[in-house]
Amino acid sequence: MTDFRTSIAPEHFPFRIHHHSPTLCIGSCFAKHIGKRMELYKFPCLSNPLGIVYNPISIAQQLETIVQKGSTLHSAQLFEHQGLWHHFLFHGSFSSADKEAMLSTLIAQSVRSRSILQAAGTLFITLGTARVYIHKQSRAVVANCHKVPADRFDRKLLSVEASTNVLSGIFEKLKKLNPSLEIVLTVSPIRHLRDGLVENQQSKSTLLVACTQLCQAFDYVYYFPAWEIMMDDLRDYRFYEADMIHPSLTAINYIWDYFKAGFFGEDTLQLLPLIDKVVRAAQHRPFRSASETHQAFLQKQLEEIAKLEQQYPFLDFAKERNVLKAQMV
Repeated sequence: MTDFRTSIAPEHFPFRIHHHSPTLCIGSCFAKHIGKRMELYKFPCLSNPLGIVYNPISIAQQLETIVQKGSTLHSAQLFEHQGLWHHFLFHGSFSSADKEAMLSTLIAQSVRSRSILQAAGTLFITLGTARVYIHKQSRAVVANCHKVPADRFDRKLLSVEASTNVLSGIFEKLKKLNPSLEIVLTVSPIRHLRDGLVENQQSKSTLLVACTQLCQAFDYVYYFPAWEIMMDDLRDYRFYEADMIHPSLTAINYIWDYFKAGFFGEDTLQLLPLIDKVVRAAQHRPFRSASETHQAFLQKQLEEIAKLEQQYPFLDFAKERNVLKAQMV
């Protein structure tokens, strides 16, 4: 029988992700999706601690900031715009009316992220685009324009060489900080249509070649084919949100299945359904929370949580326990 689709065989990576060591995810919003899914299943995971970031240079600079515990940050790098202080390397969620408080927050987050990175088993880097904005006055590549007028920036497509060079440099520092660290690269399956379809393909192609060269150069760097799964396997608009750009929940779940098959061992795979059952129970919203039936359901779930935490001490269901207890009468 003819198979009217092109599927990708799941790759089994030579290392495993488990609940005993942290994972750090950094990069585009797809890194956030994977990070949130890992957090949902109780993996110790930190996602984009300094904000969403898309291009190789800004990703490397954020990682450098983390490695240096924020020591490279100083108040002269901040600028005021529309009543708030900003930094071109970091997300707007860090922007503040208080300049010194913002700087302190960035440094504290960098220190916290470094301690997690130092203990991490895996670092996931999701590259979104090879096109960068360059601030005309400072000639610095920016991660976030913070609504500064567009005429104050130049735009440029990074070369493969520039992308690999900047990432190679930070990889060596990361490995020195944490010799057991494994690095997984992926190219975001979200197209940057604001650049134009042709320009998006040029950008993604640059990133794909850069990933290939980095995997060949370092034996601790690997590639997860999220872009290929979305473009070549799920090549249908029914797997997209209404904007025709972002993957739907069905697509994210499908990519997550590949992720599980590639990175999780059998023990972890058997544990996930047990975690999922508790998480879903806590998300359940009854018509009558005070009913005898629902109260019995709550008690049963709390007992199940206690049993799982006793059997697997590394799992933390505090959030789910609090949600369930709040419904008890």
